Amino acid sequence: MRIIFFLTLLLFISCEQKEAENLETLEIGLKTEEEFRDFLGTINNFEEALLLARTYGYRLDDDIRGSEYRNLQNGYELHLMKYHEFPIRKKSVEIKISKNGFIKTKSRGIYCEGTDCL
Repeated sequence: MRIIFFLTLLLFISCEQKEAENLETLEIGLKTEEEFRDFLGTINNFEEALLLARTYGYRLDDDIRGSEYRNLQNGYELHLMKYHEFPIRKKSVEIKISKNGFIKTKSRGIYCEGTDCL
């Protein structure tokens, strides 16, 4: 279910408006996150980079420390958030994604702990 949501979002973002109207009829049977990553192929834009990072559990946050990005010569750099439930905390992570889908991560530290993160 989650993979199909990612796929639908990717197609909606990547398609022109006239193509996006036909998304209801498209069904692709991707069963795992690995299959979805393979389906993405070359990472051509920020949206695809964000979708790839999401398959590894990294998310956008409403805090600037978990919601930045910039284009690099051969990919993208994103500052996203990794949410941990026990104990509750948000960690900022720098993620570099190359156009071929290779991901390199580096922790930028915890910026929220406890009930303030809810």
